Amino acid sequence: MSYMKQLAALALGAGLVAGSVGGAAAKELKASVHLPPKNNTVADGWEPFAKQVEEQTNGEVTVKLFLGGSLLGPKAASEGIRDGVVDLGYVITGYHPAEFAHSAFINDMAAIGTDAVIVTAATTELIMTACAPCLAEYKARGNVYTGTYAVPPMVIMSTRMIDSPEDIKGLKIRSAGAAWDNFVNAVGATPVNVPSSEQYEAMSRGVVDASFHVAASLKTYGLWDMTKDVLLVDVGAYRAINTFAFNPSSWADLTDDQRRIILEAASDANFGIAAGYVRTDQQALEESEAKGIRVQKISDAFKAIRADYVASEKAGLVTKGKETRGVANPEPLIEKMSELVDKWTRIHEEVGGDVEAMKARFKADVISKIDVSKYGM
Repeated sequence: MSYMKQLAALALGAGLVAGSVGGAAAKELKASVHLPPKNNTVADGWEPFAKQVEEQTNGEVTVKLFLGGSLLGPKAASEGIRDGVVDLGYVITGYHPAEFAHSAFINDMAAIGTDAVIVTAATTELIMTACAPCLAEYKARGNVYTGTYAVPPMVIMSTRMIDSPEDIKGLKIRSAGAAWDNFVNAVGATPVNVPSSEQYEAMSRGVVDASFHVAASLKTYGLWDMTKDVLLVDVGAYRAINTFAFNPSSWADLTDDQRRIILEAASDANFGIAAGYVRTDQQALEESEAKGIRVQKISDAFKAIRADYVASEKAGLVTKGKETRGVANPEPLIEKMSELVDKWTRIHEEVGGDVEAMKARFKADVISKIDVSKYGM
């Protein structure tokens, strides 16, 4: 028996004991999130999600959070959800590009859309309604897709001062994946694959010289302990996430009404996370400057490198989709992502950037049209 299946058996046994002692009770869903409580994904997402689900189901469904990787680490989450260790959890699909090839390809489109709230809407609508191969990959993996949040463009937080492109050459930089790896390579540095939850240790031990991640990490992960310089490179919005990934059996055990409530709560929470990261990013940058850390916009020389990088990323998307990701027909996905980014940009402007209005509009335009009797089944 695999380790994951042993954990699942233990979890099931605990549930049976609890049921035999307490009799009929509310359905309690066990959820694994490898992030700490202060992280925006938890504070602005998972905690409000759990509260909303409990309130809107009148206590019929509750969500018990296991945080900080106490049950599953970031790379084990998808498998653990599939094997029933937990009912749902936080999955970064970017850690599994082979299993989630189409989602990985969508993340390769980082140059299409940089506003976190807009990209949250566009990516979730794309995968839920216009990417059948995406949903097929989730089904094959034993994970039900319920939505994505995107983060603001990432920054480079360095233990060394970077005054010119020459200063960054040869540095080892913790990177977020393929599109960001390409930018790191473009500036002459070396990308290093380290989970965000391990970036503090990697920087403190000198495994990497810098981290390419959201500015909020300065505060939420304490990276300002080692950081001397922050470059606002403004590269792409990360979107390879299934925030509230469900075990298929746990999903099927819910009623239609409960599944709709969960999809709505997930949608609200994903917008909350995206907006939370934008807010925390700004706070972290301001507090970092107060601590004496330099925060700088990139120079013209860096801008030229970035412009070449963005042009190269867009030009190479079709080839990358076919040859690297194995996506047979990438063009419609690229066109749809561009179309949806434009659509949600217009809506974002119509509502004056109000996040609550974006939540309501997304539920009306997208979630209300999902057939919950069939979705994810």
